[in-house]
Amino acid sequence: ETISKSQHSDDAEIYTPKINIIFIDATWKYAKEMVSKTIQNGGWPSHSINVKLEPTKDFGENFKARRFDIRTPPSVDHLSTAECIAHVLREVEGRSADNELFDTLMRPLDLMVQQWHSFQDSKKKLKRSADEC
Repeated sequence: ETISKSQHSDDAEIYTPKINIIFIDATWKYAKEMVSKTIQNGGWPSHSINVKLEPTKDFGENFKARRFDIRTPPSVDHLSTAECIAHVLREVEGRSADNELFDTLMRPLDLMVQQWHSFQDSKKKLKRSADEC
């Protein structure tokens, strides 16, 4: 555990533990395979903690199922990497009730998904027009 020193406005020094968080960024299938092989080969540090998010239980009304619907997840409890990062950062920062932080982190993902759907809708309309000709 590494300790960092931070200076506050009242000139008091506060020592806080630093943590490292690792997120696996891959398709759900490959992420599962990567984690399995890393465990099998003893690749995680001995002091690491594996956390499994269960959004339908853990996040209540803050959870929007299938938010990243560009790909179909294996279940509603499967999240995109961006969603995982937003949920974990909200907890690590001690702001679990702070929807503003979460919404700010999710805004780029939501806009990307919206843009993707808009593009897909345009492609379908063009295809229908071409088929009618």
